[in-house]
Amino acid sequence: MRSPHLQAGEQHHVQQQQQQQQQQQQQQQQQQQHVSIMDWQRTLRSQGQGRRANTCELCKAPYRLQDRFGGSSSGQPSLPRRLLSNLNAALFDAAYASSWPGLAMKLWRSYIMAQGITQALRLGLSGFSAGMSIGKTLIEEQAGLLNGMLRYSSGLLGSPYAEMIWCQAVGALFVGMLSELVYTSILGLLGGLAYGFCTGYVGAIKGSVRLLSGVSCKAATAAACLAVRVLRGALGLLVRVL
Repeated sequence: MRSPHLQAGEQHHVQQQQQQQQQQQQQQQQQQQHVSIMDWQRTLRSQGQGRRANTCELCKAPYRLQDRFGGSSSGQPSLPRRLLSNLNAALFDAAYASSWPGLAMKLWRSYIMAQGITQALRLGLSGFSAGMSIGKTLIEEQAGLLNGMLRYSSGLLGSPYAEMIWCQAVGALFVGMLSELVYTSILGLLGGLAYGFCTGYVGAIKGSVRLLSGVSCKAATAAACLAVRVLRGALGLLVRVL
């Protein structure tokens, strides 16, 4: 037979488990009631009864619906503030580095990319204008040929069918001219962007290498001069001692 102490301990353990289960059930019921109350207040607010939906009936906490810009009247940030905070976080993450050499490497990469993008935009605009000028030249040449053709073939435009055919041909030619202007401009823009980015990227790398080589040469020269001075001082001191 079990001792009374063991039976009392088992009963106490069973009672504790029952109490914990009851507490969990009460918490679940309270959460379900809270969700249902919040849904009901959302319904009230959608019906225009904002005063009744100001606070939760269960926990008496302020309740506001979020607006379409991501903020709300309960203190949550609006869309511009959220965008600004996200931008700050992104910049901080981009500039974060565990060591100074890592930060210097990130800054150097950013400088190279910025130089390439700047050169690409500059040469891209130049290529776009060059493409437009080429397309304009082609259009002028084709328009001159069309004008001469129409001038010498004016006698063939007597019948209505011939006029219709010539109108269709002229319309197709104008569409082709416009297409030439568009694609020459786009090709010039794309070529300028690609060439500008490559030249800017390579130029930034060359400039960095030149700067590094100049700094290293100056540092080596300064170190050599310092070593010579130290050696002279040591030799002079040795001569004085001897």
